[in-house]
Amino acid sequence: MEPVLRQAVALAHQNLEARTAQYLARLGQKVSCRRGCFACCYAWVVVGLAEAAYLREHLEAHLPDALARVEAEGPNRLRRIAQHKHRADFPTTYFLEAHPCPLLTSEGACAVHPHRPLACRGVLTNLEARYCAPG
Repeated sequence: MEPVLRQAVALAHQNLEARTAQYLARLGQKVSCRRGCFACCYAWVVVGLAEAAYLREHLEAHLPDALARVEAEGPNRLRRIAQHKHRADFPTTYFLEAHPCPLLTSEGACAVHPHRPLACRGVLTNLEARYCAPG
């Protein structure tokens, strides 16, 4: 991955984190998300090419087993999106089917948390974890 592209993705991640922190501070809210709380890891996540390359670079260097899981799951997800992308209820249906992200570890943690995509960074709650569970 080109250094300038890697830097742009990292900067986008930092900017979202900073804006989210400012927003929550302004509201006086605290996020209840934590390790072991992973219902959001069953959602359909769309990742842009730059973030995908950024994530792949990290996986190749540090988590080859996780990369293998992503590559094995990829064709299944592409097939699903090709078949159902025009259904308005597809993201909800997918979530309720409870397909875990291939980067979710057996301990209930994100294997790439510091490198997770913007789509994942934007999912936060101040509710109890039970409210996030599929269904």
